[in-house]
Amino acid sequence: MDVSIVIPCYNSASWMQELCDRIKNVMHNTIYSWELILVNDESNDIDLTWLSIISAAKEINNILGINLQ
Repeated sequence: MDVSIVIPCYNSASWMQELCDRIKNVMHNTIYSWELILVNDESNDIDLTWLSIISAAKEINNILGINLQ
């Protein structure tokens, strides 16, 4: 793995998809292998952040989710 990007996500459901799409678009235009690690950092938005992380990970293979809830 050349590049690992780790992002703590707190109440982030509203912008999660845009973040993942932007990172994917930038990284696919590089020569590096990459992974995006999204960490649900005890969000209090009724699991919406975690569900958006799961959804992004299903859509983009380079994404890994960690739930600290």
